[in-house]
Amino acid sequence: MIVRSPRALEFACHSSACRPPTSGGTGGSLPHSVTLPAGSSLIHVTSEAYAKSIQESGFRLSQNGESGPGVYTTPDPKFAAKIQRARGSYTDVATFHLQTNRPLRLLDRSTPEGEKHFRDLTMGTASDQRHLALKKAGYDGVSYPSSGTDHEIVVHDPSAFTIKEVKHTPRSG
Repeated sequence: MIVRSPRALEFACHSSACRPPTSGGTGGSLPHSVTLPAGSSLIHVTSEAYAKSIQESGFRLSQNGESGPGVYTTPDPKFAAKIQRARGSYTDVATFHLQTNRPLRLLDRSTPEGEKHFRDLTMGTASDQRHLALKKAGYDGVSYPSSGTDHEIVVHDPSAFTIKEVKHTPRSG
C-alpha cells in the first residue's frame, strides 16, 4: 500500500493557488489538479552526455517513466541531490535549474482519487502516448510522490520552462 502525502506540493509552491481546492486553494477547475505558478523553480538531473544534447537542441520528452513521456523534474533540492547520488551509472552528472514560464495545470496523483483519475484518463493508452491523453484533458503535466516524501513533477511541454542554470558535477572515485 502506498501512502500519499496530502501536502505533496506545499514545498513546491507556497501560494494558495498551487494547492488543491480541498486544502483551501483554488486548484483550478480540472478534477484533481494543482496549479504550479509561473516563475516556479524545478530541477532536472541527468548525465553529462544528455546535458550536452539538451544545451545544444533543447529538452526532448523522456520516453521512459511512470507518467509517460515528459521532462521529469522535482521542486525539491534535497530530492534532486538524492537523484544525483543515485545516478551511479553516470560518469558525470548535470543538474538543470529551471523556471516555469507560465502557470502549469498538473494532475495531482498524490491522492487515491487523483491516481484513479490518472488511470481512467490513460487507460488503454500506450505508455508512450499518455501525455497526449492528459494534454487532451487539459493538463500540462503530472505531480506525484515518487517515494515517501519525495516528489516529482512531469512536464509534457519543454517550452513551459526556461533553463536558469546548469551545474556540472564530475564523479569522484
